[in-house]
Amino acid sequence: MEVFITGAPLPPSAPSFGISLPQNSEPAPKPIDTPTPNKKMRTMTWSKIPAYAFKKESIWNEILNMKDSIDIDYKKVEEMFSQKDVAKSQNKNASNVEVTLLGEKKSMKLNIFLKQFKKTNDVIIKQIKEGDCKELGVEKLKGLMELLPQQEEIEKIQGYEGEFNRLGQAEKFYYQLIQLPDFKLRIEMMLLIAVFRSQISTIRPDIQVLTSVCRSFMENESFKMFLRFVLHVGNFINKGSRIGEAIGFRIDSLNNLMMTKSNTAKMTLLHFLVEEAQQKNTNSLKFVEDLLEPLQKTSSLDENIRDFTSFHNDVNRLKGQLEDANEEVKTQFSGFIKEAENDITNTEKAIEQVKELCNELAVYYCENEKSFKVDEFIESFKDFCEKVKTSEHDLETWRVNAEKAEQRRKSQAGMSVKRKGGRHGSENESC
Repeated sequence: MEVFITGAPLPPSAPSFGISLPQNSEPAPKPIDTPTPNKKMRTMTWSKIPAYAFKKESIWNEILNMKDSIDIDYKKVEEMFSQKDVAKSQNKNASNVEVTLLGEKKSMKLNIFLKQFKKTNDVIIKQIKEGDCKELGVEKLKGLMELLPQQEEIEKIQGYEGEFNRLGQAEKFYYQLIQLPDFKLRIEMMLLIAVFRSQISTIRPDIQVLTSVCRSFMENESFKMFLRFVLHVGNFINKGSRIGEAIGFRIDSLNNLMMTKSNTAKMTLLHFLVEEAQQKNTNSLKFVEDLLEPLQKTSSLDENIRDFTSFHNDVNRLKGQLEDANEEVKTQFSGFIKEAENDITNTEKAIEQVKELCNELAVYYCENEKSFKVDEFIESFKDFCEKVKTSEHDLETWRVNAEKAEQRRKSQAGMSVKRKGGRHGSENESC
């Protein structure tokens, strides 16, 4: 549902944060040119890559310089994703619609998490301000750290000019939280005081899988084709709006494609894009087959690093204790300690390599290098691949059902003709 923001602005006490945008010395290219729709269109929600974040070595530079591998049927897009006339009557009640500024998945996660507290936002914010880690507890602090707003989300909340009471519960919590000075540092310190050491685990195979997946994100040509298609169609749908003329978008925006409904029952924008790709260039969907299985096997980089640090500390501690042990014990375990130290050295190198690769990935996708989290990037991409698979299954189910319905129609029509023929034959015999 499209939301129209009206009403009184937020209180003047809302902080400005004094955010200054970095200047990019590299001029951003022109977005993909599209015709202007003849009808008012629905909105394709995405987070645009700002011009200052654009980099020549990014995937978006490659995509903007590509030719379309899938022809755009503008008339079909317009028919399917234009706003219906009934929307005019719905706009009368727009002031009652809850405003959601966050992604669907993030908003749902945060709302579920906040319900666990069984307290108002004011009480939670007060406990954070007072550093009450005992009251909040380790697990809730961990959950809160994972759900802290990213810079792009802070800017969205900060840029909202509508009424505070119309914000969703998740957005209201973020709005109150970001007014607390150093809110992230406060929560990090509370968790540091309360948390226990992570369990030891073997991580080298996980790091190898993660390295392979990150390289695939930068090398998969099929995905670049599909991104070009999404960018082109999105700029046509959003033509003339503030989110139009995009030179790229954040990858987590792909999961919003199912939120844009078409004028055809059950069909979303993602269904449309997948169906068009199936009909015009199946190679543009090959990325799902290439990447989904490795993505499902990928584990968290942050968790692996934490486990590795704990393992490293234990080896050093036991090595120190072994130096004071008797000769028999030294002989029995010194070989293991030496092997473990070699493993630690190799794993350290692998971790440093994957960190460098993650930085390259952030640059390649024009993400904020300081706030970029590869775990979130991978999770978002995996969710999208699974949604593409679901869309493919839906389309196949609808096709089979349509064929069966057509067969039933033909069968019924044939039976009707036979019945009519039988009646005419009886009449002739009686004559």
